[in-house]
Amino acid sequence: YTTHQFFLSKRTVFLVLFSLVDQEIIDGDYHRVEYWLQNIQCKAKNSPVILVGTYADCITPDASTALMTRIRESFSRYREIRDAIPISSQSGRGIQALRSKI
Repeated sequence: YTTHQFFLSKRTVFLVLFSLVDQEIIDGDYHRVEYWLQNIQCKAKNSPVILVGTYADCITPDASTALMTRIRESFSRYREIRDAIPISSQSGRGIQALRSKI
């Protein structure tokens, strides 16, 4: 990911996406999300971040809400995180909420 650093700017809203059906995420292993949050913090400190959980249509709304809450709480030390939104490209669920936040 060495070239990604060129796209990290302080004048950016960052969307950190991850799959809600990824077994690591389900098991509470958020190291890939943490990697991006650390990079954003180093290269674009204080830029707003929105966590986006994809494939929300593949799990129940209650399960996605609980998982997103757990993930957000895990990263409470990152003050840049503005929201955590589950979305589904298939059904459109959460897309309008994400657009509003952006």
